[in-house]
Amino acid sequence: MRFMKSVAVIAVMGLSLATPLQARVDGGDRAAEALNFGDLEFAVPRDPLLWSNAPLWTEQHTPRSWLIPALNRLRAAVPMGTGSASAATIMHNAGARCRTTSPLEIDCRYRDTESPRPGYADSVEWDVTLRLAGGKVSDLDVSRAWYRHS
Repeated sequence: MRFMKSVAVIAVMGLSLATPLQARVDGGDRAAEALNFGDLEFAVPRDPLLWSNAPLWTEQHTPRSWLIPALNRLRAAVPMGTGSASAATIMHNAGARCRTTSPLEIDCRYRDTESPRPGYADSVEWDVTLRLAGGKVSDLDVSRAWYRHS
C-alpha cells in the first residue's frame, strides 16, 4: 500500500511539472530562434590552414560566400521594413553595439576574442550595416574580419 501511495505521489508530481516544462520548452524554442552573434560565429567555417598561415596582427577577411548563412539569419531577424529603433534593439540584444552614422545608415559591430590554440587569440569583428529609407530598414549587409595575436 505504501508503495502504491509513493507511485501515485510521484505521478502527480510529474503531471504538475509537465505544464511548466512544456511552457519552458516552447519559450526556449522562440529564444533559440532569436539572433545571437555567438551562434553566427560558431557557424562560420574554419579554414584548415589557419594554424600555420595566419601572420600575427594582420587583418584577415572572411570570404563572402562563408557569410551567406549569417546574412540570411540577419535578414530573418531584422526583416526589411523594421523600424530603425527596433532593428537597433534586435542587434543590441544579439550582442552588437550600434550607432547611427547618418539618417540613412546604422552601423552595428560585434567583437569577440577566441582562443583557437594555446598561446594565440583571434580577435573577431562582425560589422553589420543597416541601410534605412524613411526610418525603416531597407537593406542590410554583413562583413567579418579577424586578426591573430599572442
